[in-house]
Amino acid sequence: GGINTDIFQKYKEHVGPTFPPTWYDETSKQAEKLQEKLEADLAAGKANVVKEVIRSGYMELGDFFYRRGDLIQAMKNYLRSRDYCSSPRNIAES
Repeated sequence: GGINTDIFQKYKEHVGPTFPPTWYDETSKQAEKLQEKLEADLAAGKANVVKEVIRSGYMELGDFFYRRGDLIQAMKNYLRSRDYCSSPRNIAES
């Protein structure tokens, strides 16, 4: 599902009653929890120095920020994942 609450805030006058009144707050809280989980998973991978877990963590954070509409953070995380690629396939996915 969509978790881009910034675009909702920008156009909420135009979408009207299509969204439940609590959607924004609930979605923002869920996104915050997911971001914390993804960052914790990445930190654990870094602590254990597992290249594949670190690469995957950066890719998942990139996907998360992309879905949130934060393209700059998405690109930063996708680019960071390249430092932990261990195969040509990993590079193609980055």
